[in-house]
Amino acid sequence: MVKSRVKLEGLLKLIKTMEQDYYHPVDDSEEYKTYCAEYKAIETELEKLRGKMNFIPICVELNCEIRKIDSDVEDKMHDIEYNSPNRRKIAKARNLFNSPAKLIEISNKYGVLNSEEINETIEVNDNPDNSKQAAEEPGNVEKSKIPPIMLKYVKNYVDILDVIRTTCGPTENKFGNGYIKIFTISIEQYQKVESTLKVQGFDYYLVRPIDKRPLKVVIKDLPLDHDTDVIKNCLKKHGFVIGKVTRLTQFRTRQPLPFFLVEVGKSEISTKPEEIFKLKNLNHLSITVDPYRGRKKTIQCFKCNRFNNTAELFSMTPRCLKCCQSYTTIECEIKQQ
Repeated sequence: MVKSRVKLEGLLKLIKTMEQDYYHPVDDSEEYKTYCAEYKAIETELEKLRGKMNFIPICVELNCEIRKIDSDVEDKMHDIEYNSPNRRKIAKARNLFNSPAKLIEISNKYGVLNSEEINETIEVNDNPDNSKQAAEEPGNVEKSKIPPIMLKYVKNYVDILDVIRTTCGPTENKFGNGYIKIFTISIEQYQKVESTLKVQGFDYYLVRPIDKRPLKVVIKDLPLDHDTDVIKNCLKKHGFVIGKVTRLTQFRTRQPLPFFLVEVGKSEISTKPEEIFKLKNLNHLSITVDPYRGRKKTIQCFKCNRFNNTAELFSMTPRCLKCCQSYTTIECEIKQQ
């Protein structure tokens, strides 16, 4: 059986070599056909021998080679002992507990200054422009990232990007989720691209920067029928920039709740938005101001009914939710839900 298997492997190599010979095709070769027939005959004979081996009972002799191999495997599985790690690994682990490479400098900031250090501090303090120069260094100032302009993908997007390049200069463009993200270099270029898209009538929407997003808070402990305009005017008197004030409703029943959502804008002239949490009274009533914890879900536009954009920064063709026509759902003639 071993000889037949060796001969079978030799014939297989020979057949593959003849098949790979480009200059001597095997279609008309009698020698190739003879080797193939001999290979099939030996393979059939080996299959018969394997079938006969399956009917042979298990050997019970202790000195049997097959039984000896099985017992060796079992002994190796049961006699697994602990092996000590390599010396090099132990040496690396021990080096971790040695003294650190960088020495820690110990100094007392309340100690007596040297004469040179005193002169340096006096020279720095005498120049009032040092603090301004340090604050105006480009490495210390963190520039706010300019958000991309989300251009809706169309088949002729190349023509749109060519128009943007000729009018506004080169931009970095990336495609994803049906939109082309247009990254601009400066705020001036950002405004040029936005105005170009608006004049040409292309579909796009904007992303509000994080540093310009309003602070959302919830005012509690006010009457249920309290007027939202009165709340807005009262907060403006305290120096806050108020975007809008809305009364919250229950999610399922849509019943009004005595909670008012307030959007506080950011401005250099007005009071800081975070100061609203210190407000304890409003219209002669004690109130509680908590941060707004909205539901973590994907935002949806109420004009185009698409996701990941809002109607506030929307500049695309509206789409009805009921009939998918190019107008808002409120303007639809179908009044049934």
